Amino acid sequence: MLWMLLVGCGEARWTPPRVVPPGPCPAGMLQLGGGQAVLGDLRTAYGEDQVVAVAVDVDPFCIDAYPFPSRPGDPWPQDGLEGGRVEAWAALLDGFGRRFCTAEELLWAAGWGPANRRFLTGRYRGALCEPEFSWGDMGPLGRYERCRNPFGLHDHNVVSTWVTASTAVDDARVPVRRRPYSVLGGTNREDTFYANDNFGLHNHDPGDIPFGDDQLRTCADPGVGGDDAGWALFVEAAAHQGTFEGALRWAWAHPAPLTDDVLAPPWLFVPETGPHGATSWSERSRLGVY
Repeated sequence: MLWMLLVGCGEARWTPPRVVPPGPCPAGMLQLGGGQAVLGDLRTAYGEDQVVAVAVDVDPFCIDAYPFPSRPGDPWPQDGLEGGRVEAWAALLDGFGRRFCTAEELLWAAGWGPANRRFLTGRYRGALCEPEFSWGDMGPLGRYERCRNPFGLHDHNVVSTWVTASTAVDDARVPVRRRPYSVLGGTNREDTFYANDNFGLHNHDPGDIPFGDDQLRTCADPGVGGDDAGWALFVEAAAHQGTFEGALRWAWAHPAPLTDDVLAPPWLFVPETGPHGATSWSERSRLGVY
């Protein structure tokens, strides 16, 4: 009850930030101190398709300033991270000292900590971020310099983001629907079935058709260290590939990459169209169709 009183009209008072342990974050990441707060939405208009207000305790963490491939000027991936590839991406990131953010971490970073803001810029994105969702009109990451919050998080809610499910997600779900990963945040579309703000929440299972608005922003633990040189090669190759699937296949094909490898020909997908439309990548893998 005390937490609910602190939230007020969707905002909570600041608590003293924790001291971030010694050691830098991986290159290009923001270092946030974490703390205690109530994060999520007091409203329940979207039911299970939003994060409801819940008390959380967020440890210090590192987070990319930009969505994947994590650098301003890079193009947005022209596909979505498909549910059947999430575990493979988690393993790939681990090799670079990175990981999926938890739901609490992304809520903290996007909503400016205990301020618990609904949108990255504190109000509806308006002209500050990418306009109404359209792949044909999307500019490179960072095109809208003012699409950021005081923490320095850029381009959030232009697309939603895969996260590791945790307290904030589990409290919004009935037990039978809990999953190890969920997709958090809104998009710059108004017609989504989930909340189109920081509190939006939805899921995709392995075998679901990948959607372009389900993307990625990576996190890391402060002081753990990572393979910054390897990550720089990988994101360069990923930007050249232009898709999550292409980036994953590039990594599989180049376990010890050299600089010249980043310009390997992009993986091209020619969909196999059946009576129910294109088959998802995980299903094609199971069937041996590529």
